[in-house]
Amino acid sequence: MNRPEFDTWLDRYCTLFPETSAWISRIPDNTRGPMLDAWAELMAEVEYRDAAAATDRMFSGDDPQYPPLGILFGDREKTPSHVRRLALMSRNSRLARESEDNEKRRTAGDRRLYGTSRYKHSMGELFRFLMGRLAEGIERQQAVREMREMADKLPETGERGYRPTDGYGELFK
Repeated sequence: MNRPEFDTWLDRYCTLFPETSAWISRIPDNTRGPMLDAWAELMAEVEYRDAAAATDRMFSGDDPQYPPLGILFGDREKTPSHVRRLALMSRNSRLARESEDNEKRRTAGDRRLYGTSRYKHSMGELFRFLMGRLAEGIERQQAVREMREMADKLPETGERGYRPTDGYGELFK
């Protein structure tokens, strides 16, 4: 979070927690500036959206992981440390969700792009089997039946499909 984002976050925090705003205003000017600079530096590691999410959850009071500051510390000097810790928790949770969503999309994309069948294995493998049987002189209908029988015998559990890095579409788990 950069300094303008920090200022926006602090304004929002002080709106939701007016006792903090009153506390900050009572600090002498020669001390308040350096303190807020230190707070901004501490909060630089977190994104604004994560700090805002942590602040909102603290304000709601519904989440035991995000208790209001007074419950944990009782002193306002630790406001940014508390929010930073909660913002990092929020970020880790968000990144885990995004990673899981991306993996689901990637897996679905692999199936669409590289043609995994309802049998959860490579269409390329089935195609090579079919072409091999046809090259051996087997009638097309018979080769297709054999290919379907082979596919039915393969396990339907687990993720199997074609990965472009496999080179030739080998089956994988």
